[in-house]
Amino acid sequence: MAGLPREHRARAPRPPRRARWQLTLVGIALLVVIALVRGLHAIPSPKPSHRSPAAAVAGYLQGVGRGSSPEMLAYLTPPVRDQAAASIQAIHRLHVVVAAVVVTGVDLGRDRAVVQLVATVCFQAPGAPQRCDPLDRHPLGLTSDLGVVRRSGGWYVSQPIRPRP
Repeated sequence: MAGLPREHRARAPRPPRRARWQLTLVGIALLVVIALVRGLHAIPSPKPSHRSPAAAVAGYLQGVGRGSSPEMLAYLTPPVRDQAAASIQAIHRLHVVVAAVVVTGVDLGRDRAVVQLVATVCFQAPGAPQRCDPLDRHPLGLTSDLGVVRRSGGWYVSQPIRPRP
């Protein structure tokens, strides 16, 4: 067997350098497309105002985050303002803070809208440590959809958050 040639191990053929480069470019392009598609579904939270449903929700949540009753009330519809006292007291008692708000969609009608959002909510019950949870799995029973209505040309929150004790 001394004179016989060694058997060569079969190796998978490597694609030419140009083909590898093209595959890399296709992979990068796919990652960019995925990032863009995911990014298009998230709307940055606008500045608080009454100009759009998302802006009204941003103003209301800013008031919640600051613990400011006047700010919260300014973004609630007049009929809801009268009934919001218990909700505002619960927000104050639990030190509710809504953070990292991202609007994920707005179902817009002529005079009504539903603003969907993703957020982190932190709270501290009396005598307990602070706790933070995603809004959609929050133990206070908060909703990730807020109803908004148009009144006198401006948008107002019609369904405020109501923490469950």
